[in-house]
Amino acid sequence: MIIDRANVLRYMGERGEVSETLAALIDKHIAKSEKYLSPRAIIQRFEIARKDGVLSIGGVILEGKSIAKFLEGCDECHLMCVTVGYEVEREIERASASPLEQLVIDAIGTAAVESAAEEAQASVGGGARFSPGYGDFPLEVQPEIIRLLDTTKYIGVRVTKELLLTPRKSVTAVIKK
Repeated sequence: MIIDRANVLRYMGERGEVSETLAALIDKHIAKSEKYLSPRAIIQRFEIARKDGVLSIGGVILEGKSIAKFLEGCDECHLMCVTVGYEVEREIERASASPLEQLVIDAIGTAAVESAAEEAQASVGGGARFSPGYGDFPLEVQPEIIRLLDTTKYIGVRVTKELLLTPRKSVTAVIKK
């Protein structure tokens, strides 16, 4: 998992040159993050079933034109869930006296989970990924992905009633080759 300053700055919304002070703060927290980031992933291959224009994998209906277009021409795909763990959230809380440090740590967590997701994608031969919430692919599929992959058991990822993943720095996606 690679976390670089440029990605952290991008997730912070920073563009262009930044002060040496901010660069040093980011570098310090990137180095510190090795102690608390705990990347884990689970990926499973599924055949795509199509019946009367409805797509499903593992018995779960994939609603939305955008996911149908994304999987057009595919007979199989992978479901993925990646997390960097809960400790990043604790680090954000520990930095509560400094909103800037909280922003930096949060951006590091985002950069870390994206890097971990890219590595997980590469482990199954790469390909594009598409997550619930993209286009008209509804978040309501999150609990089904979590159930199919049994993420709570294997990597500790759950989904809330509001359809958000916990730990917060987690990603689910459909990967096509």
